[in-house]
Amino acid sequence: TQVVKVGDTTPPVFTGPSQDRNFDGITDADLVYTTNAGNICAAYIRLDAAGVRAVDNCSGTNVTITANIYPGADLNATPIGS
Repeated sequence: TQVVKVGDTTPPVFTGPSQDRNFDGITDADLVYTTNAGNICAAYIRLDAAGVRAVDNCSGTNVTITANIYPGADLNATPIGS
């Protein structure tokens, strides 16, 4: 009997949208997305912004970004499409 164990030890990389919070025309180095909207741990990020991407080192794989869209930003509501 031969056992071959293969592991993926390199996680996918997510690149979020850039920010210029002080509007000086220079992208801020540290991207900060606050959470805990209400008492729910969540962050609001525009996934359609330029530069947003997810990459994985494994060959033949695609990384998928998914999002739940809540009507009126009400996190207690049923997400659209559910």
